[in-house]
Amino acid sequence: MTTTPANDRAEPLLEVRDLSVGFPTREGLVRAVDRVSFSINPGEVVGFVGESGSGKTVTALAVMGLVAAQGAIESGSIRFRGREMIGLPEGEWRRVRAREVATVFQDPMTALNPVFSVGHQISEVLRTHLALGRQEARERAVELLGMVGIPDARARAGDYPHQFSGGMRQRVMIAMALSCDPSLIIADEPTTALDVTIQAEILDLIRSLSTDMGVAVMIISHDLGVMSAMADRINVMYAGQIVESASAVRVLVGPRHPYTRALLQSLPRVEGQAILTAIEGAPPDLISLPMGCRFYPRCPFRGDDRCRDSNPDLREVDTGHWVRSFYDLEPVA
Repeated sequence: MTTTPANDRAEPLLEVRDLSVGFPTREGLVRAVDRVSFSINPGEVVGFVGESGSGKTVTALAVMGLVAAQGAIESGSIRFRGREMIGLPEGEWRRVRAREVATVFQDPMTALNPVFSVGHQISEVLRTHLALGRQEARERAVELLGMVGIPDARARAGDYPHQFSGGMRQRVMIAMALSCDPSLIIADEPTTALDVTIQAEILDLIRSLSTDMGVAVMIISHDLGVMSAMADRINVMYAGQIVESASAVRVLVGPRHPYTRALLQSLPRVEGQAILTAIEGAPPDLISLPMGCRFYPRCPFRGDDRCRDSNPDLREVDTGHWVRSFYDLEPVA
């Protein structure tokens, strides 16, 4: 079994080990997730960051049991509260998705039904999964809308999605996610297409849910700025694999993998930077991956034949800091 980063606590809420997910295509098998391992503790915020196509969303879909229609979990383990989820009947997955694991999708306008009021949609979740009566579900929906900061929640519960701004629609999605008191929320690019001020409000809301209610959060983004505001730990993904895993501070202040460092150097900075440093090239084709390190063709630190010929395993370069590289870069000054 591949050496992988493990959580220090004995009983994580979610534990994923050596997970691989493949999608058959006419050209060949696309292994979108390849031997990915991580864990999430109750009340912890764990971030997944990387370029588009790195495997972040597919990892989340696998955790929710939602890859079977197009692809398949090829190997590995997904344990939620100590229970193995891979191989469970769809009915069992549905119960977990309804009561234990909730999702905040990237685009609330397409996730919400335009022909029903937001109050009706939240009430429907409560009536279906908690067997609440119509009036009780309605009152709880109003309470949830108020909890996530919707002003005049009782009146707004009767409004339709198009009558809300983007930020308010995302708050509605968060209210719906909270409706069954989940233990884990998966937030997939929850601030995409929102302006900076609204982004900050949504992130503060999600973070407060973790702090105040003990909800664990798996947050997916390509934005390291979001990670700095949200995450306790960060997993950096590239070409279907985790290439660096550590506390948020260590990843953002002292990255040890060339890809993580390149991501950070490509960000604009407040103090001013005349020219942004772009990452040369493009991510590899997952059907025909390089023989060696998957970042080798783009890596400014690529070295001897090991980089070209062998894909390194994750190794612990410092306590709790894992890197998939043959070299241990010094932290950025």
